[in-house]
Amino acid sequence: MKCLLSALCCLSVAGAICYFSSPSAISQEKASEEFYKRRDEQAKRWNGALLEATASIAKGKDGQELHIHWSIDYNGPRPPLTILEPSLTRPISIQTVVVFYAEFKDGKRYPFQFAAPSALGFRIPEAGWFVTAEKGKKATGTLILSLAKIKERYQFKHGDYSIGSPVLRLQLEHSPSERGQAGELDAWTGTLYSKVVLVPLKGW
Repeated sequence: MKCLLSALCCLSVAGAICYFSSPSAISQEKASEEFYKRRDEQAKRWNGALLEATASIAKGKDGQELHIHWSIDYNGPRPPLTILEPSLTRPISIQTVVVFYAEFKDGKRYPFQFAAPSALGFRIPEAGWFVTAEKGKKATGTLILSLAKIKERYQFKHGDYSIGSPVLRLQLEHSPSERGQAGELDAWTGTLYSKVVLVPLKGW
């Protein structure tokens, strides 16, 4: 009888283990990995152009800053590449967007974003708003956001959620629709995504 009860107990435990490790019970960590994997799949070369980004933290005059270093290269049939420069300050109507994902100890993901401001009325982009990637070279630049503004934007979107500093990631999106026709530039248009980048955040 004791042997029978022992066997039943083992089967019960084994069944429980099998149940909790089934595909329908994927952990939040695994689900998060799958989410970022799908986002990274967007970071492809489109019509010859490829957007890449990295992130660093630096000390600015008004406190700590996030520096988003971007580069665009081109291997298409019509070099060099001319494209509207990514910007979060020029009025280019959300053609550049940085999407952030904050993860705290609860394991959930809290998205929020920064985007280029909208133009007030019709405005032709200036020639200086475009960059060129020569054949075999990259167009590069840096977007800067203060950590204080990032936290403020997070709190505006999700409320005051203070369980220490989050794991913070970002993805840069650039969707230029401006061809620079006034300056006869014939600039590249389309949508580009960087891979998801881990922000080296120690605290906010």
